[in-house]
Amino acid sequence: MTNYDFREMISTIEHYEKTTAVVDMAIADPEAIDEDTFDCYLDGAHNAQEWLTAAIMDLIKVDEMTALAMVTTKLDEIKALLIRGVKFEKGGTYWTRSPGDANCIFSIDVKDRTDKMLTFVDWDSKTRRAKIKIDESGEYIQPDRYSMAPIYRACRSTVR
Repeated sequence: MTNYDFREMISTIEHYEKTTAVVDMAIADPEAIDEDTFDCYLDGAHNAQEWLTAAIMDLIKVDEMTALAMVTTKLDEIKALLIRGVKFEKGGTYWTRSPGDANCIFSIDVKDRTDKMLTFVDWDSKTRRAKIKIDESGEYIQPDRYSMAPIYRACRSTVR
């Protein structure tokens, strides 16, 4: 699976929604915007549509026609599916910042996963397990239970 930045994906969906709205308005009222502006918005919508189609095909494993149909008709459902597609992968490295010091970055290496549990090597070279939870940003784990405990999210892969 290609590494997609979750924020970039949501931003592209929002860009696609805006550009297609302008294109639809211009089609309904040709006098609303000039031809160059229309072409610019049409190109933006087309580029966003291509990128989103490829991302959906890769993340949720559907064929190109299904992905294209989803992009053109069901953007809210796409957001939900993309979020569910943000998962921890075996062999992946994930990072998070320390809640107390933004310059301190912790990382984990995923050794194995099941639907509910993640086995990983933490920043202290200890092999540990944690329950996988899901929220609006995708999968995450919180290996420890204290006020400043780090939270690792699947959308933060590869140490930066």
